[in-house]
Amino acid sequence: MTAASSTLDSIAADRMAYRRYAVLALYGQSAFWGIAQLFAVNNALLYMANMVAFATSATLWFEIDCRMLAKSRLPILRLLFFFAWPIASLIYLMASRGVREVGYWLLHVVGLFATMCLTFFLAMFLLYWLGMLNVEVPAKPYNVELSGATERR
Repeated sequence: MTAASSTLDSIAADRMAYRRYAVLALYGQSAFWGIAQLFAVNNALLYMANMVAFATSATLWFEIDCRMLAKSRLPILRLLFFFAWPIASLIYLMASRGVREVGYWLLHVVGLFATMCLTFFLAMFLLYWLGMLNVEVPAKPYNVELSGATERR
């Protein structure tokens, strides 16, 4: 009986660790996105890859948390959670733990945003300090087509 309970305890401890890893992956993605904004501002492929990584990490957290709480879940919920994870995580937390978890959800929203901003500004200041980012030179003008004629801005 002791061996069975220790095995269950180790499985629960592993699942708690995996759940923390999923949350840390969200914060890692947020930090990466803050830095990536300096190098690829309008890169659609990077944006899509990062959003898929965010959704995957959040869905992984959802899966592990459902297993820890022994909650039954429909397979379609994974897909719904993947596509609507910011709001779905709030709904899931309120449904599984009650209103008291809204504070933790808001804390994580602020934490993810602060992580993104902090890494963006740290990377920007580091690049400026190393001389790789010059903010004093204005951007080169670009051509804009207006009614068939090219106008220089």
